[in-house]
Amino acid sequence: MASLRQWLARWRLSRSTDAAEPAAGGATCRHLAIIMDGNGRWAQRRRRARIWGHRAGVGSVRAVSIECARLGIQRLTLYAFSQENWKRPEREVSLLWKLLRSFLVRERRAGRLELPLAALPEKRALLHGHCHQKAFGAMGAVERALRLVPELKVSVIESSCCGMAGSFGYEGAHYEVSMKMAEASLLPRVRRSGIDEVIVADGTSCRHQITDGARRGALHVARLLEKALA
Repeated sequence: MASLRQWLARWRLSRSTDAAEPAAGGATCRHLAIIMDGNGRWAQRRRRARIWGHRAGVGSVRAVSIECARLGIQRLTLYAFSQENWKRPEREVSLLWKLLRSFLVRERRAGRLELPLAALPEKRALLHGHCHQKAFGAMGAVERALRLVPELKVSVIESSCCGMAGSFGYEGAHYEVSMKMAEASLLPRVRRSGIDEVIVADGTSCRHQITDGARRGALHVARLLEKALA
């Protein structure tokens, strides 16, 4: 953490000709991206379970976020889950899926997170769960995160897989099966949605299936929270 803070400080002091114009507060870096790697190994070196390392990593996220805000860095992107993570034990994958939403809700309740969220024009969120969110019991955390938005009612669309299933639905041989799965419940419900309802789907392939099959856009929960920022 100390080395990262030193690196951030160098951005503040940088005045090279190649640097962007300093942002408010003096930072020349406007968008910082961090690959969150090594938490599990960090825990194992201390003879602890890997999930203990992931939970401890939340403290690092909090410290880095505070430091970025202090330095005037406007955006922070965290790469927290990769294809390789699917090879991990089920309990570890389940925790990783829940971390972001649980972190936001917990920090808000503890009074450590001030999200100036305002009511949206849409008064109801229709939530379609990604298959892995359902399989690993992560839907509750998503719903609690959405309910941070004032006056927003959250309803879960009762559906199975959207039918896209990653790259499955993109293949010509699977198109009919893919669309039958989507038409079973997901797409009909999305088509019935009104202008006062926003569609939420964290899965990238899910959002494409909704857009292509129902001509309605869908948002990741993080994008909806961003939209609600006053």
